[in-house]
Amino acid sequence: MNECSLSRLKWENDRLDLQNLLSPLQTALVPVVLSSTGGLLCLTVQTRYGRIVDHTRQLLKDPAPDSEVEQVLEMLFKRARYAKWSLFGLFLGVSCFLTLSLVILLSMLFPTPVQFPLIVGIFGIGMGAMLLGVWYEVLELWDSFRGITLEHSIYQKKIREQMKLQTS
Repeated sequence: MNECSLSRLKWENDRLDLQNLLSPLQTALVPVVLSSTGGLLCLTVQTRYGRIVDHTRQLLKDPAPDSEVEQVLEMLFKRARYAKWSLFGLFLGVSCFLTLSLVILLSMLFPTPVQFPLIVGIFGIGMGAMLLGVWYEVLELWDSFRGITLEHSIYQKKIREQMKLQTS
């Protein structure tokens, strides 16, 4: 063998060793990336949930709420339920992905026949929970727009009533 062939063979062996080293790390990092994504979604939903709670508390301070305020409160409670279930799904997904990362690392150190179904099961539950959480947040966003439309119509009605009082 000439020197060029030897150096090429050495380079290919080094590359294979690097791939063997990086492959388990890449496999273990995928759930970490998914859990980070879920964490960012949790922050977003939690912020929206806080705004719903603040708005609800503000409306509940009214000593004698009328039927219009009752309608807005009902809409806010519905949105809060959606946000609650969204957070539950997202937190469950994040928990599954963090657990999955640990299971993948342990299965590399201590291989067992149960590891493949366990990994697929945890991944499936995590993805399902995250998708459920995202779906509930989509429903909350949809009702958010409906709530704004309701509040706008109440506002317009009050403006019309004030205009009638001023003209009479």
